Amino acid sequence: MKRAIASLPGFLFTAMLLLAFGATRADAQVVWPISNADYNCTWSLPDPAHPGQFIFGTSINRFANLQGNNYLRRGYLQITYPSGAFTETSVTVTKPVNNCGAGCTTFELTTGTGIQCKAFQAFSSGEALSFAQCSNGALQICTLN
Repeated sequence: MKRAIASLPGFLFTAMLLLAFGATRADAQVVWPISNADYNCTWSLPDPAHPGQFIFGTSINRFANLQGNNYLRRGYLQITYPSGAFTETSVTVTKPVNNCGAGCTTFELTTGTGIQCKAFQAFSSGEALSFAQCSNGALQICTLN
């Protein structure tokens, strides 16, 4: 089902996570998404049929076999939608920066389908994720299942 509203600022998602997880200072430890774990996600995407409005939905996301070093990790992003539809694409998570508070790291995320999120964030030991500044206009908030 498709639902649209007038607008929803991207900073609202990040602000909610920062408040929820108490991020207030820089932290030197890189926080990565948890590999091979399911995340419950809510997302919004610009509605191509109604400019300025958004489509909302939910999904289960999994970073399968996310491996690498403390600067770059690769694996697969698997997404299952409530309808049962499933997608899988390669994913690269790189360029960690601790600029979003304690227990939070900002990355660049790029998928095999060409979508790039310049403000992908992992919070609270990887238990929460935020996808923002994405090339397809999507915003997404995920919490560990």
